[in-house]
Amino acid sequence: SFNKKKDEIEEWNKYDENEIYKLLNSWNITLNNTLKLDKVIKLKKTFKKIEDKDFLKKWEILICTNNWSKEHIWKSVYFEQDTQYLTWWFMWRIKCISDKILPKFLFYILVSWKFKKYIEKHSETATIWKISKWTFDNFKFKLPNLETQQQIVNLLDTFNEYINWLTNNKTWLSNLINLNNKLLKFYLETLIK
Repeated sequence: SFNKKKDEIEEWNKYDENEIYKLLNSWNITLNNTLKLDKVIKLKKTFKKIEDKDFLKKWEILICTNNWSKEHIWKSVYFEQDTQYLTWWFMWRIKCISDKILPKFLFYILVSWKFKKYIEKHSETATIWKISKWTFDNFKFKLPNLETQQQIVNLLDTFNEYINWLTNNKTWLSNLINLNNKLLKFYLETLIK
């Protein structure tokens, strides 16, 4: 088990990058389903024998299945390439083994409003919110053909790129709006004179 005391984890954070494994937990996935790497847990390599298959791989999906907060239990992230990250408990790795569904299409299903509402309705709690395997296995959705899946993925990828660009360029966008307002004011004042 990777379950270690906080002081031990903090101690591991002091090791050189070549001496540690990096573990992802639920706080590494944002509510908008992107990866945030500012709080990666570091585990000393001598702690446990890790094999290449243990690392998150291309086309895998990481989903948060347990969390103190109900709104966080469905968060997911999709990996476009192999990584040097491991998963921490409370997380599932999902890999498509069927040739009838594209991995990225499945990711978009898992971050959909329909899946979120389903999870909110069927998640369980005692001291922590969780998704059971039964709940996950019984989620139903329509599966279009591969060509249609790819079209949907392309459309959603483009939309997400645009949203990310806008999010990352707030200052630029704000400056552009201010410049536009100044130009408009200048031309209006010039025309009125």
